[in-house]
Amino acid sequence: MDTTKKFTEEELSSIKSLQQRYQEKLMLFGQLTLERISIDQAIKSVNEAENKARQEYLSLQEEESKLIETLSSKYGDGSLNLKDGTFTPKK
Repeated sequence: MDTTKKFTEEELSSIKSLQQRYQEKLMLFGQLTLERISIDQAIKSVNEAENKARQEYLSLQEEESKLIETLSSKYGDGSLNLKDGTFTPKK
């Protein structure tokens, strides 16, 4: 006695459709993972650039403080006209 049964065309079509949709979702997950990797790399790059800029900014602040200290000890308190390079002491 033969116990083998055959699916209908409609049942086979449903199974194949389901398999196809699973494959599409697996591909989508792969694409999304690759996009996430790319975004993570971009974020890392931005963070590194931001940290570098922050360090450079802090260095500029230190440089500014040293310059102000040097000029103040040489010229005293007053104001500087950057257009003509003149210094006017405080009265």
